[in-house]
Amino acid sequence: MAISDAADLADECLNECIQKAFNYPEDKSSSMYVDYQYKGTLVLDAKNGFISGFGRIHNDSTPHNDNFIKMFGNDN
Repeated sequence: MAISDAADLADECLNECIQKAFNYPEDKSSSMYVDYQYKGTLVLDAKNGFISGFGRIHNDSTPHNDNFIKMFGNDN
């Protein structure tokens, strides 16, 4: 979707998001972290699943979103 809108996203942005998710402090809680701990559906899963599906419908490539789905193993 970002590519369709001609957004210029550096690969660093994706890497920063991934590192932030994996380095989240254990003593700090958020709804996404609690969902992750209890194997719930993450907002990221839902959003990336929607974006990937939207891209398939419109023949737009969504490689970053597809990679998130592969990493977290959830295609909503």
